[in-house]
Amino acid sequence: MLMGSAEFCAEARIWLCRFGGNLYSKLPYAISCWGNYLDQVENVKDGLTFQEKHAKMQKIVEALSCNEKISKYVSFQPKIPETSMVHCFLKANVDQCKQANDEISQRFGVKIFSRIREVEGNSNGVGAYFEWSIGQANGKITEEAFVDGWTKFVDALESSNS
Repeated sequence: MLMGSAEFCAEARIWLCRFGGNLYSKLPYAISCWGNYLDQVENVKDGLTFQEKHAKMQKIVEALSCNEKISKYVSFQPKIPETSMVHCFLKANVDQCKQANDEISQRFGVKIFSRIREVEGNSNGVGAYFEWSIGQANGKITEEAFVDGWTKFVDALESSNS
């Protein structure tokens, strides 16, 4: 039970949501994990565990961020991924990104993103973003292949700007 003024309780409700709701709203996720799904994923023989996906994402983001050519066009949030998912912010508009993605997909069989969104306000030249995660399929791709694919994407962006 929470006791206090109406203002205090209203503020507490906001913080309850910010901290992830309440136990009841998270119960379906907990039940899913309790149903041995977590154990199945953690003990995958031919795939990656959650920790391995996270470590792979960190290595890829570091490699892309340290590449001068790529880092001119892409930034990540957070800069050091806290999970196997990260937000990619691109210094190009959505149409340019889609065109570059389609071009490298047709020419090289490489696809950087599936779904991309416009950044409101075009802050510091950033016009588009997408969420990127490491899963079982793309977790098997080498870090070098990711850097090569992103380099091809940036080349396509630069050629469309010329």
